[in-house]
Amino acid sequence: MEEHPVRIVALDTVVEGAPYGALCADRLGWLETVLAAAPDHPTIVMMHHPPVSIGIDHMDAMACLDGAEAMGVIIERNPQVERVLFGHVHRPIHLRWRGTVVSTMPGTAHQVSFDLRPGAAGTWRYDPPAVQIHLWRDGLGLVSHLDFPGDYGPRQAFGHD
Repeated sequence: MEEHPVRIVALDTVVEGAPYGALCADRLGWLETVLAAAPDHPTIVMMHHPPVSIGIDHMDAMACLDGAEAMGVIIERNPQVERVLFGHVHRPIHLRWRGTVVSTMPGTAHQVSFDLRPGAAGTWRYDPPAVQIHLWRDGLGLVSHLDFPGDYGPRQAFGHD
């Protein structure tokens, strides 16, 4: 059994040579087995391709196109899953899905442009890089923070006027 307060489970969604992802029966079976082995241990599931539609059409076409529905059923049966984290999109996105929170953050390189118009062309730009940092606190649970690494000037003390 893991000694840390939160388990991290990495799920492979890569389809060799394709921009989209998928989860085959073997990967889904593995996920179900791994989650069932520790039903009381808070868990983060990480994957590259999003298992949900995020509303940016050209990125939704490159999501986890096969197996996401079956994965959702597995997640619903495992309430110890605190978060499902994914990459690929390079945008800050958070939503409830199957009884947990699904989340991604801006990348450390380019960001996918924010454009929710149906059929909008895929574009990107250089926004400040960002990371998501997760903190486990007993009695509170998993707290997720957005941070912009870089030099944005010296820290300033809060004044009490």
